[in-house]
Amino acid sequence: MTRVLALWYGLFPALFNLVFAGLLGFWAWRGAPFVARAGAVSDTLWASFLIPFIAWFAIAPGVEFWVRLGDFPPRVSPAKSPAARFALLPGWVRALSFGCAGLALVGAPACLALARLAPEALSLPAFLGWKMGFAALVSGLLVPAIAWVSLTCEPGMAKAVPRFPVLDLPASLDFYEKRLGFKKLFELEGYAGVGRADLELHLFAMTDPNLPKWTSCRVNVRGVDELYAEYLRAGVIHPNGALANQPWGFREFTVLDLSGNAIVFGQRLG
Repeated sequence: MTRVLALWYGLFPALFNLVFAGLLGFWAWRGAPFVARAGAVSDTLWASFLIPFIAWFAIAPGVEFWVRLGDFPPRVSPAKSPAARFALLPGWVRALSFGCAGLALVGAPACLALARLAPEALSLPAFLGWKMGFAALVSGLLVPAIAWVSLTCEPGMAKAVPRFPVLDLPASLDFYEKRLGFKKLFELEGYAGVGRADLELHLFAMTDPNLPKWTSCRVNVRGVDELYAEYLRAGVIHPNGALANQPWGFREFTVLDLSGNAIVFGQRLG
């Protein structure tokens, strides 16, 4: 994970901003004379704020989405901790915070260094070199920090995993794979897991034939009509579970597995 953040969220943004800042600076110098009059100090201050501010909206939503999917391991912080509180702030507030951090931690010191190194107005090559190098530095330092902060979440529930009792575990695994389109995730002695899309379901072997008749779960889905047509062809629809619009605002149907466990698949109307 550290290598991914360092390479993808450090090197790539640095190279991108290096090239983009050079092209933008050349265009502005030739097409917008006020840039030359404003000077490198003003450009540095604006860049130190805008690069992390814009990068937040480009980076954080994707990282947070991958954390929810489980592709990236989250950084769990205790509830009410500063990190957890920051993660709950609106996106524009967090973006503004990183913009101000870039301005204070990178932009202001860079302007002081620029005043000492180049007290006179910069020429076009010097201006472009400074702009490109500074943009690469800001993005290379702050974009990985944005990605790292975006991994933060407070302790909480991620997803529910139903557990179904089954009378014959090998036969049930075969049924879920061949007729319901699931994939086997693991299999132990008397216990197994299957999954399809974002749904994970665990099966455990038992001998009481009455227990599965009272076990069920419901799953919200995308494309309920298409899924119903698939399961109708597989012959797994509950005798009283045909597809229908329900008064509680869902279009849903029910399937039965070999042991009698029921799964209600539904999609919210509208």
